[in-house]
Amino acid sequence: MTLIRITPDRVPDAAAAMSRAMLDEPGGRWLFPDEDEFIDLHQQIYLASMTHAMDVGRVDAWGEPFVAVALWLERPPIDDPPPPDAPNVTAEPTIPEHAVKRLEEADRLIQLMRRRARPDRHIYLDSIGVLPEHRRHGVATQLLDVGFAWADELGLPVSLDTLDPSNVTFYEHRGFHVVATEPVVGADLTVTSMRRDPHTP
Repeated sequence: MTLIRITPDRVPDAAAAMSRAMLDEPGGRWLFPDEDEFIDLHQQIYLASMTHAMDVGRVDAWGEPFVAVALWLERPPIDDPPPPDAPNVTAEPTIPEHAVKRLEEADRLIQLMRRRARPDRHIYLDSIGVLPEHRRHGVATQLLDVGFAWADELGLPVSLDTLDPSNVTFYEHRGFHVVATEPVVGADLTVTSMRRDPHTP
């Protein structure tokens, strides 16, 4: 299998793969507990996020067809003006009201954690997903290494948020450390913000 840096014409394929890879992810299940909504709504969100990343970051995939995807964003210092055309998925007419409320809570948490854990310029690992049958074969590590190399070239730290406690150890083994945690209102979940400092070649 090979690594592919996504171009705009492959965004729909990457969004479809990511939505399938996230089926068992706790944060996604909290956002969209309805099985029938899950894939479609996730795919809409990833289409918007990945289209935005074409301008302010990168999207990498593994395999053909894609079996894993990583979405990276370069973010300015928190007090700088936001980048143009940032997606607002809650404004989409196809997002049901109950999902909008959870998306707004997720956005509140992300902004809170950003102020606590990553107010500086950084690379944000927005999402990384591997289809279940391709896990534990080093695919996620390959995708992470590509993003790390990009961040190190820019001299920037890498930050992420996770709602899955099992991910914390995985990322610690790959150079991240925990910066902050916060409970999710109305859910038995905790968001953990992690950071990897830039490595000098």
